[in-house]
Amino acid sequence: MDKVTKAIEFAAKAHDGMVRKKNNTPYILHPLEAAVIVGTMTDNQDVISAAVLHDVVEDTQLTKEDVKKDFGEDVAELVEGVTKLGKVPLFTKEEQQAENVRKMLMAMSQDIRVIIIKLADRIHNMRTLAFMRPHKRREKAQETLEIYAPIAHRLGIRGVKEELEDLAISYLDPVAYKEIQSLLVSQMYIWFGVLVILLKLLETFGVLLFLDLEDFCLPNFDDFATAVIKTEIFK
Repeated sequence: MDKVTKAIEFAAKAHDGMVRKKNNTPYILHPLEAAVIVGTMTDNQDVISAAVLHDVVEDTQLTKEDVKKDFGEDVAELVEGVTKLGKVPLFTKEEQQAENVRKMLMAMSQDIRVIIIKLADRIHNMRTLAFMRPHKRREKAQETLEIYAPIAHRLGIRGVKEELEDLAISYLDPVAYKEIQSLLVSQMYIWFGVLVILLKLLETFGVLLFLDLEDFCLPNFDDFATAVIKTEIFK
């Protein structure tokens, strides 16, 4: 049995019977989702296993020593690191500046892998934020935008940074978010249509005789091109 599979079974047993209050789903789904997100950033078995186990010490009767016994020192240290970060008060009277909080989180984690797991944990929490009360949604979104997204940016994890920002803004300013989303989608379709037209023109002049436009998975080319020509870009 590989380490990740063993971690899944270990976590499932540890979280057995537990549910997430905000959406009433089995708790084990959260660490599993976090582990999947971590898996998009690294294939290291210890890091993915630690992601699966990241709430075991904090939310169950198990200890760091229990994790160490079954998964080794490295995984146990990662789990403990995530647990410690989870206990940091992000906005206190002493630490009002988000920049100070970011520095504190980075300084507390001597292993960058702990931050990666914490970012994955935050992504999944943000993806399920709709189940929380409005004031909590805004609080978590603000934390995400001011603290976690900049950390992801500093680490060069662009995809994580962008998703965290998108999710946060969708709760902090839903109207503006929908307007931007609508604009981006319309622009995507316009330039997608331009591509179709160019390909059709090239094919007409014999440049793409060796290609079949169907290979581009662009259905209804003629109707789509006609619709695009009627858009603002050609007026």
